[in-house]
Amino acid sequence: MTAAGVAPVLRAAMPSDEPFLLRLYQTTRGAEPGWASLPAPAREALLASQFHLQIASYARDHPDLERYVVAIDGQPVGRLDVARRPDALLLVEIALLPDVRHRGIGGALVRGLQHEAREKGLPVRLHVWHDTGVAVFYRRLGFKVTEPGTQGDRMEWLHVC
Repeated sequence: MTAAGVAPVLRAAMPSDEPFLLRLYQTTRGAEPGWASLPAPAREALLASQFHLQIASYARDHPDLERYVVAIDGQPVGRLDVARRPDALLLVEIALLPDVRHRGIGGALVRGLQHEAREKGLPVRLHVWHDTGVAVFYRRLGFKVTEPGTQGDRMEWLHVC
């Protein structure tokens, strides 16, 4: 459940979701420094290109990736990318539209993965870039840094009975 008392619903992403997923990508990456100074058509074209490069990169790096559309009240509001592996659940990315961030949706998604991992006796692993500030969010949910890096850290959550 989120802070508003509504549980996010996951469904497998389909090819017909691409316009929404592109718009979502544009809201997450387009807000980064430097993008705002580009003319809108150039910014949109570059972000669309990077969106497709991300899809290809994730497919290459995570052939077991499962991409979900996150919905609240039937409306798509985000994306969850996870790889279920024999040794861990890998949280690849959570992305939410700006108007639904900080409402508990991301926490509910992570707690759902933690619940699944606990039942399977597996850790949840992820990578956090240093410049995003998201590491505090994951620490609050019980994740610990397992591999510090120059650009980002690998983190892990492991339920201990």
